[in-house]
Amino acid sequence: MENMKYKHLTAEQRYMIEIRLISGHSKKKIAEEVGCNISTIYREISRNSVNGHYISSCAQDRASLRFKALKNRLKFNDTVAKDILDKIKWHWSPEQIVNYFRLQGKAFICHKTVYRWIRIGLLSNVVQFLRRKGRAYKRLSDKNTMRGGKSIHDRPQEANERKELGHWELDTVYSPRGYKTAIVTIVDRKTRLLKAQIVPNRTAHVVSEAIYKLLKFENVKTLTADNGKEFSYHKKIERDLETQLYFADPYCSWQRGTNENTNGLLREFIPKGTDIADVTEDDLHYYTTLINTRPRKVLNWRTAQSCHYSN
Repeated sequence: MENMKYKHLTAEQRYMIEIRLISGHSKKKIAEEVGCNISTIYREISRNSVNGHYISSCAQDRASLRFKALKNRLKFNDTVAKDILDKIKWHWSPEQIVNYFRLQGKAFICHKTVYRWIRIGLLSNVVQFLRRKGRAYKRLSDKNTMRGGKSIHDRPQEANERKELGHWELDTVYSPRGYKTAIVTIVDRKTRLLKAQIVPNRTAHVVSEAIYKLLKFENVKTLTADNGKEFSYHKKIERDLETQLYFADPYCSWQRGTNENTNGLLREFIPKGTDIADVTEDDLHYYTTLINTRPRKVLNWRTAQSCHYSN
């Protein structure tokens, strides 16, 4: 059984899989009866189930569409290359580009093909625009257990579930040691919309004023921050915005993963080691616009901006 060559399943075989699943047969038993490898059964159910249910007619339709797309896949040409290059220069990833055009109803190659074309040189001078992945950053200093602050464990369930607008995560992106200028970043947990402002330093007064300025016209239900001293004016922030601010556990950046990830996106344009005093407000506005108008996989290939302001 393990040495069987992979073959496409027929409609009859898919119907047999459906009936056997309903009867409660194990996947191993189904593979034996259908006459294929057990990995084929796992792959078939995984790829062609709808809402956790395997229906043979739907599975056959999906398989047919994939096969048709494979036969008619696009080859490299000037039009496709221009479509890709135009979006890459806006710092979109190949996966974002592919799904953007597919949502427009346009037949398009897969993102792995885009990477292959870059690797073999068909798409040149684009590496500078591709996202660079580095080691996860963990801040180990400038922390304190926030006196009088509310714990993230008391945050409303609505904020945890990301089902509504207005639950924001706070952080700062800062310059190297010896330089004071920083950026206050605020991200909505549901839509991933980024708001940001340059500040001359990370004192609590300055940061709290920036937070108010960024959010005073937004729907604000909760805020979540780390234990950085820049957020020690949390009572003032709560009064100004008529909201509640919750603090993550020390050294648990994953509890604010939305903001941490978005800061990583911003670092593509402002790498670590950059003196943020050299970044203008126009520069920052441009970078946040690029981030907020990218199609995002986590948003089903919509943009953060369209998700946030269409609700």
